[in-house]
Amino acid sequence: MRRTALIISLLSLAPIQPQAQEAVPDYEGISVGNYRGWSGSIEVSAEDADVTAIVVPAIGGRVCFYGVGRDNIIWERQDTFGKTLSTEPKNFGVGGYQIDIGPELRGIPRHRVLWMGEHSGKAVGDYTIETTSAKDPAIDVQLNKRILLDPETGDLGITQILKNTSQNDVAYCLWDRTLVQGGGYAMFKLNNKSRFKKKWAMRRGQQGNWHYDGDTPDSDNVKIYGDLLVAHCDGPATKIGADTDEGWIAYAWRNYLFVKYFPVYPDKEYTDGGCRVELYWNERFGELEPLSPEVRLVAGESYQFPEFWKIIELKKEVRSHKDARRAAKEIPDSPFGR
Repeated sequence: MRRTALIISLLSLAPIQPQAQEAVPDYEGISVGNYRGWSGSIEVSAEDADVTAIVVPAIGGRVCFYGVGRDNIIWERQDTFGKTLSTEPKNFGVGGYQIDIGPELRGIPRHRVLWMGEHSGKAVGDYTIETTSAKDPAIDVQLNKRILLDPETGDLGITQILKNTSQNDVAYCLWDRTLVQGGGYAMFKLNNKSRFKKKWAMRRGQQGNWHYDGDTPDSDNVKIYGDLLVAHCDGPATKIGADTDEGWIAYAWRNYLFVKYFPVYPDKEYTDGGCRVELYWNERFGELEPLSPEVRLVAGESYQFPEFWKIIELKKEVRSHKDARRAAKEIPDSPFGR
């Protein structure tokens, strides 16, 4: 855990300072090129672990590849490869990981500059990338990320920072939206002191009028094993959430277990229906969604929400809820604690 502790320390203590776009220096583990038609994409590789992450500044500074060898755990949308807001002014979707702002239930104005627009991106050290969004005119905030890959293990640390660029107070949460390959099994722990009657909740309603039902959630895709929820991410569009008190959500796909760790703050307010983690799936992909508490920022103030990613290679492919339950025993405790 020594290297894990080092990455967490770096993410927690080093604030991101937005920097101008410039040529990428010759840092170890970093290369720049064209990925899926997006020029200026930045690849960071851990050769010892055969793990690669690819960050695409052209579409929001999102991680479009994270995996072992050629096996990408992240879902990509092939029909939008190479498209950007500048070349495709109409709405279009892409895959990958991106940090958004919430809560979703509030109905925040569209903010495509923040979510989909071109970010600056550069290497700032060995195995380390920073991206910075433009100031989104719709909501007057800015997003920064620092992404650090451990060269020995392939573990990935991400610092996600929200900055208020307006002259007024703003209040949002940070909402991680990581699209993963469909058909796998997602899992997270339930809170024994949950606010929800069933310890988990289901999003119901419709766009503009969503709510979370924690009294009668029900899905054939979901099975509960004690304090562990396992969901098969396939079939009709469904979204669930929970007020987990253990800061991780994991995804089993093929013989890989992808774990996303994040801090939990029991004394803070979570305004997306009280959920601290959410999960969406349809017939194409799953979406892993850790949430920060809502924070109020005065003009110029920033808020930081770190994450830590890990890929565990399993001895057998996960093909059932029970297989996923067994795989969950391989998940180490969160480096953020409880």
